Amino acid sequence: MKEDHMKNGQLKPGYNVQIGTEDQLILGYTIHQRPTDTRCFVPHLEKLKASGLPKPKRIIADAGYGGEANYLYAHEEEFEALIPYNTMRKEETRAYKKDIRNVSNWEYREKDEQIYARRKIEVESVFGHIKGNRSFRRFSLRGLEKVNIEFGLGAIVHNLLKQAEKNRLFQKQEKPLRKLFSQRFFLFKKGLLGQPPKNFLYQAPDKHLNQGHSFSLF
Repeated sequence: MKEDHMKNGQLKPGYNVQIGTEDQLILGYTIHQRPTDTRCFVPHLEKLKASGLPKPKRIIADAGYGGEANYLYAHEEEFEALIPYNTMRKEETRAYKKDIRNVSNWEYREKDEQIYARRKIEVESVFGHIKGNRSFRRFSLRGLEKVNIEFGLGAIVHNLLKQAEKNRLFQKQEKPLRKLFSQRFFLFKKGLLGQPPKNFLYQAPDKHLNQGHSFSLF
């Protein structure tokens, strides 16, 4: 939506897609016809609450979601919200300084800064994969219901490919361990007959290895 092909600043028909992620897996998404992210915050979380999924303990979002209504909603729903405010006020009134809802009165905590930094790794990476690597930049259908299904299919594809990559990396790390165990088990079967007692310690002879090698079975 940031593109301007006509070079005239005209509004273009489109949809505002909101997603919630954890470990770069899409946990939920909503499609909106609202131009600003600020007005999508509450409806997005309300749909998540209605779905029956576990309630998040912490919400991390960029400054586009900063607003009094969203802060109050986070307070009422009793979850921690790490959302910076995009227009820091300059008032020096006593009432403003004592109002806990004003961002300038919040206590800075380094831990929160580190948690907020994960937003770039989490949700921004997911949109990058979908739009950049999957080339999903435009909807082929029209209407909220059809667009909702279209993006849902894209989210499923993303999650399946992400999980497949995680499984591949896990198997790659696990393979040397399984190979080492099979070599040790081969030495045990070749060197002994019968079932060893619990916690049996076997010393492999030098004819199998250059040096003695021992392992225990539990």
